[in-house]
Amino acid sequence: MCIRAYLLLQTETDVSQEKIVQLLNQPGILAADVLEGAHKLMLVIETAQRKQLVMKIEQALDSVESVTDLRFFIGRENSSRIPTTVGV
Repeated sequence: MCIRAYLLLQTETDVSQEKIVQLLNQPGILAADVLEGAHKLMLVIETAQRKQLVMKIEQALDSVESVTDLRFFIGRENSSRIPTTVGV
């Protein structure tokens, strides 16, 4: 089983490509996308258990500076994981 969180973060400053790479290197973060508009960053975090998810969300938020607004959505537990690599 797995559970996912989808986070939209608004920040005072733009999010650098370096920060995106750092976020994507954290275990459990499946996507980190820079957005246009008020919310600057979207994260998708996946773990096996809710307690792990909370820890991963806290770690991700600690690594992003100047967060002024956060919106998040928690998905229901699902039996399928999102593949982290795509075959060609």
